[in-house]
Amino acid sequence: MEKRLIAALSVSLGAALLVIAFLVGRMTRTSSGPTVQSPVVIEHETQREPTPLPVRPAEQPGLTVPDMHPPLPPEVPSVREPQTPAHEPQVQSETRPAPHEPGPKSAIVSYFEKMDAIHVEGSGDPAAFAQGILAGIERGDMSGIDSLVANGKIALAQAAAMQPPLPCAEYHRRLIDALSEAAAEMAKIREAIKTSDVNAITAIAPQLQTTQQKINDLDQMKKQLLGQ
Repeated sequence: MEKRLIAALSVSLGAALLVIAFLVGRMTRTSSGPTVQSPVVIEHETQREPTPLPVRPAEQPGLTVPDMHPPLPPEVPSVREPQTPAHEPQVQSETRPAPHEPGPKSAIVSYFEKMDAIHVEGSGDPAAFAQGILAGIERGDMSGIDSLVANGKIALAQAAAMQPPLPCAEYHRRLIDALSEAAAEMAKIREAIKTSDVNAITAIAPQLQTTQQKINDLDQMKKQLLGQ
């Protein structure tokens, strides 16, 4: 299955939100205090259609200028020159194609191909992904959360090392910001789970939802840059 950076990151954040919702509900039910309803609300937003790019009107065909033939110069008597050792063949002028240089469009495509090659933990259904992490937590296995934290840091480092083309500069800046937030939030989740701090776990949920919205906006921005 294709590992797209934005899609995989979105799955990871969705799974993290589901993990938080489950853990908060379980911790509050087993606590001696009154039951606290989990404030986490998972909404599946309908992907907005990207704003269509303005279509330039077709250019008007240029006017054809009739060929003008200047008068021939007066005939000049030819002067014989010594014959050269070897007759050089006449070189016909021909138009050679210029070396291919990547244009703005190809540079954008190449940039996103490199970004999509960055591996981020998470694929498929966020609920199924979250279920696997929770099953590990129930057994005292934190490897699922640890993997999210490690992959988030690796993705951030790889993305920060790339130089985006000029049209993608703003997208790249926002992406680095979102990846930084996601990596920090995953680390907070891991620490809160290890310490069974229900208040800390609950506080992370709004932060994850904000990061998730940034990821959704980046996906729309990517489609516009690619002209999809």
